[in-house]
Amino acid sequence: MTTTILAILLTLSVALSAPINWTQPEAIFSSPKPMIVYSTYTDPVTSIHHIVFTAGQFGYMKMHPDKTVSAPVYFKVPFANKVAESIFISGAADGKTLYITVSASKKLYFIESKDSGRTWSTPTDIVKGNRECYNRGSALHIRATGQVFVFYIVYTYHYYALAYVTRLANSSVFGKEKIFLTIEEPRYNSLFAAEAKINGVNTIVLTYKLWDDNKPQYVMYSVDNGATWSNPALMDGTSSSDLFGGRLALNPNITNRIFLTYDMTLSSFRIRYSDDAGESWSSTIRATTNRFFMVDERPHSALEMCGTKGNAKLVGIYQLEYGVVDYVTMDPAVPTPVFGPTPFSSLNKMQGVWLGCTQVHEKIRVSAFTVVESKIYYSEIML
Repeated sequence: MTTTILAILLTLSVALSAPINWTQPEAIFSSPKPMIVYSTYTDPVTSIHHIVFTAGQFGYMKMHPDKTVSAPVYFKVPFANKVAESIFISGAADGKTLYITVSASKKLYFIESKDSGRTWSTPTDIVKGNRECYNRGSALHIRATGQVFVFYIVYTYHYYALAYVTRLANSSVFGKEKIFLTIEEPRYNSLFAAEAKINGVNTIVLTYKLWDDNKPQYVMYSVDNGATWSNPALMDGTSSSDLFGGRLALNPNITNRIFLTYDMTLSSFRIRYSDDAGESWSSTIRATTNRFFMVDERPHSALEMCGTKGNAKLVGIYQLEYGVVDYVTMDPAVPTPVFGPTPFSSLNKMQGVWLGCTQVHEKIRVSAFTVVESKIYYSEIML
């Protein structure tokens, strides 16, 4: 009886103390040099936020649930000028294993940690043969089994192609490269991967965009662990979507509906969803209230499927201008946008926004990160 009362009081205490608006931005890390954050990953097991960045050199840090931040780990990188096109971090379901891909100097490097970021392997080039390789986006996919997929675009034998390598959870070696689609010269590209259960079958979903005003967003899927792929399904109405727009949000523990957010060049961010692995799509949902202009030649967006089946929310944060951020939530079953208070409203000259979600009793903690010059700022809200 006493235990039950204490549990109720604890739940009430969390609910009453939960911020109903975004908390004031806190500077959680300061660097002597200007910073660029490339990617964040929030571990659903440990609620730790993992961050990869550059500040004169390529590094990693993590923020614990109590907001303490670990000392950064810096990597000895083999690529020229220490400038990366894309750096992405993700993790396995064990709460300990982390993976990083780095696309730089037309190469693709892979780094891993088995101890939640305390130590890391030496960066290794996973695309062999001295060929050009491109990977912009989050085309690093970890299956529930622990199997790792890395998708990329490779230039080989005078043509460009979508390809991937994979390895099993208990292996340290990637298998033979599999090329599964010949494409036009990409110039730049956007690749994003996720997984759903479609008609009872585990399905890997991949979206890609070749940066050209006349080229639309494409989606394709595999139901046999990448052995074969569907024909690319064209998303009508996305011909003028921009490079960094095509982000997938999907959590098969909540819903198998796939959400994709993308930006219409110098117009607004949009969201559409599919219930059949991308074969067909809903009408457009406007995800932002304002127009935006390019920030460092790229708009910034973050989209996450948060919570559990009982309290699921689709959460999006979009940077529209240096000092303007839109925040939107949706019920994934009835996706009508609800625009809420904006994070970081007191800051200016922000360089990107990143998002993470954790479950706190019956509520969802939404965590947001941004960078202003040499500092990383954090803010949160409870749903």
